[in-house]
Amino acid sequence: MRIGDLLKLKVGDVKKAGNDSGIKDNFEIKEQKTDKLNMVEINKNAKKALKFLFARTNLDNSFDNYLFYNTKESPGLKSISRIQAYRLVRKWCESVGLTSLSVGTHTLRKTFGYHAWKNGVSIEVLQKKFKHNSTSTTREYLGIEEADVKDSYHQVNL
Repeated sequence: MRIGDLLKLKVGDVKKAGNDSGIKDNFEIKEQKTDKLNMVEINKNAKKALKFLFARTNLDNSFDNYLFYNTKESPGLKSISRIQAYRLVRKWCESVGLTSLSVGTHTLRKTFGYHAWKNGVSIEVLQKKFKHNSTSTTREYLGIEEADVKDSYHQVNL
């Protein structure tokens, strides 16, 4: 997801209503940039992180609370800014020793795609997920280089 769409997420987007009150398997958003609908799957690790968040906060008291909230306001009532999200990503990267890389919020989106591709997800599937018009756009977006293509020859034995 793009950071602008991610920061708009609210508890009601990810949490089931009713007595079950578990985490949804997916949700649909209308992307800010493309104005297209996007179905977002919530994987096992994301569900685990959301359960942890709800257990440590009072966010799940209201389905209108933001998931990525400004702690200076009443919890959940205001989302953090794009700049604050960028600062947090930079801080987390520095805390694990990633200081020589230029990392921002959009880097995470690209990194997801690159690693999905490295793990066998086809360019066509990623193209559809990213809402790109062509596979060449997706390859450029992911930073797939000639060395990556060359390596593929060594991975296949016929």
